[in-house]
Amino acid sequence: MEWYFLHWKKDMLVYGLQQHRKILPREKWFEKMVQIAKAQIMAQNPDNIIDQLDIAYCDSIEEAIAR
Repeated sequence: MEWYFLHWKKDMLVYGLQQHRKILPREKWFEKMVQIAKAQIMAQNPDNIIDQLDIAYCDSIEEAIAR
């Protein structure tokens, strides 16, 4: 997960991809675990570029396309 937040997102931005939609499993515990891990990674890496990206969690492909 660390690679995803610290490297992949930077590469994504280099290629001009700022909008990112995520469809997570419906289990609320999964979303909570993602939030906890993300918060920890961001706290340990304050120079991250996450504020430059438009990231949203969606419940379906249709919702992701509409956003």
